[in-house]
Amino acid sequence: MDTQIMEKFSQKIEEMLQKMNAQKLEIDSLRTKVRELEADNQAKDTQISNLYDLLGSQKKGIEDLFSKIEEGLRYE
Repeated sequence: MDTQIMEKFSQKIEEMLQKMNAQKLEIDSLRTKVRELEADNQAKDTQISNLYDLLGSQKKGIEDLFSKIEEGLRYE
């Protein structure tokens, strides 16, 4: 009788270890996915920042152009 109890107990422990291992693998997979998403997010943040810089540069260029046009109109 004790042997049966020990076998069942051993089997339950083995099942729990297998479940824990499966959960660990899932957690590792999720961590990898989170790192990928963070890297993707950082890349998109960089793209957005670069676009804002480009827009600022173009705005400055347009402002300079209008200043030159206004200056040219004054001398006519």
